Amino acid sequence: MESALNSEGSEHRRLRAPIQSALSTRRVEAMVPVIEEVVSSLLDQFTADTGIVDAVEAFAMRVPLLITTRLLGIAPDKHKDFRDAIAGVFETGVTSTEAKGRMERLTQLLDGLVRDKRDNDRAAPADDFTTDLIRQADAGTPRLSDTQLRDQLMLVVSAGIETTVHGIGNLLVQLMCQPDQRFLVTSGGVTWEQTVNESLRYRPPVEWVPLRFAVDDFNDLETGARFTRGEEILINFGTAGRHPEQCPRSADSFDVTRSPVRHLAFGYGPHSCPGAGLARKEIEIAVRRWFERYPESRLAVPPSDLRQIDSWIIVGYGKIPVELGRRHTL
Repeated sequence: MESALNSEGSEHRRLRAPIQSALSTRRVEAMVPVIEEVVSSLLDQFTADTGIVDAVEAFAMRVPLLITTRLLGIAPDKHKDFRDAIAGVFETGVTSTEAKGRMERLTQLLDGLVRDKRDNDRAAPADDFTTDLIRQADAGTPRLSDTQLRDQLMLVVSAGIETTVHGIGNLLVQLMCQPDQRFLVTSGGVTWEQTVNESLRYRPPVEWVPLRFAVDDFNDLETGARFTRGEEILINFGTAGRHPEQCPRSADSFDVTRSPVRHLAFGYGPHSCPGAGLARKEIEIAVRRWFERYPESRLAVPPSDLRQIDSWIIVGYGKIPVELGRRHTL
């Protein structure tokens, strides 16, 4: 893709600028009531008779899907199409034919979204991310091509939904598995901001991405590993938060009382995620409201039975069976 993720230097700045501008602080703050509304409506669907719930399918997946489609101005009648196209976009166990088919379907939907927004903007200007991105892209020097514009949307949709799904799911699991940690945050002993940060350090939703290639032969001085020109390189930046220099105390344990540790869950430097603020809001509000509504919820299976999704890019669970327990009326 010709996206900000896969570019450097001045080209990266040119491709990133429209995303950065469209994801302004104003827009993120304006989305907070929307996040609250979406989360509450999803939690309202559960009743005392609901039984065991898959927290991924019924909740964690739907929160960022509904938020992102609202943010991008995607019509409700297109939500299912986008959901089906996005589902499994990071699965790496599928065949190349299956992966290509999924990408082509998502590409078609995004091309159609851009066409519709351009047509509508002439007749009735809208206030949504996609329309802003188109305006910013068209005003650039040089302007973004239609392919580049589409690929920036591809980056926002794919990175903004799947990663947040597992940011929510991973934190739900950590707090259900460790009642003492859960009590600390739900009682106000530590902040939700600190708790979300610890979860992102301990089990970041993304570990291995993007793929790079060696431009020259070189030796890694620390490990002695040798790389040849053209060889593929993947860096596991998800482990940065567990490095002894960053986290000398019990790095492999989830501890909400830990002093903030610098991690790379949202990248770093020029490639730091412009949607990090929105993702943090979604994770915090979703998990906080979940435990406010269902304070006795617990895993319906042993933690060892939870299965990692079939991906070496994403860290998360395919299903999270949960017994909700008593419902607290807010």
